[in-house]
Amino acid sequence: MKLRTTLIVLAGLMCAFHSSSYANLLEKNYLLLAPEFNDVSVADSSASEPGLSLAFGTEIHPQWYAEVGYKLIAADFEPPVEPLSTNELQLDSGVDASGLYLSFLGKATGQSGELFYKLGVMAMTYETSNQYDGEQGCDDAEPRVLAVSDGSVTQCDYDDTAIAGIVGAGFDFFVGYRAQIRLQVEHIRGNNDIQINSVQLGYRYNF
Repeated sequence: MKLRTTLIVLAGLMCAFHSSSYANLLEKNYLLLAPEFNDVSVADSSASEPGLSLAFGTEIHPQWYAEVGYKLIAADFEPPVEPLSTNELQLDSGVDASGLYLSFLGKATGQSGELFYKLGVMAMTYETSNQYDGEQGCDDAEPRVLAVSDGSVTQCDYDDTAIAGIVGAGFDFFVGYRAQIRLQVEHIRGNNDIQINSVQLGYRYNF
């Protein structure tokens, strides 16, 4: 009887240990859904638009996460119409921008959550267009010269993918056993005068 009781207790302890270890392993991963607001500048175009981030993160060291995700940055681009004169130039047609990113988050855990800073890289696709008076060159784009009633107009059409760097900082607040709320600020910069400033408020689910 004592042997049977001992075996039952040992089996229970082993199951508890296994479940605890498995839970600890799983809770080193998370999914992130984060609405954000982005101030975007590409070439001579700009946009201030709501966006969205979707990401998966995993702990690679007690003080580091790796995070891979997708960001919808802006969807504000409207192709410009061809002007009839230089007085009808469309100088800013907005920006479409989105991309995949990989970031590393250095973290410090406290009672109310995790403070982190972020370093990463993004492959960002973007589309925009600018018009200029006269014949000019375009950075990273083929110029298209349009004849108008009082001269000529150069249109620069951008539809490309750029590599950009990411720096950021934020805090993940504990709101439940598996849930955290993320507050983050971020700066992204790349070639062709790409600059993005972002504020993010999102939901993180740990598993």
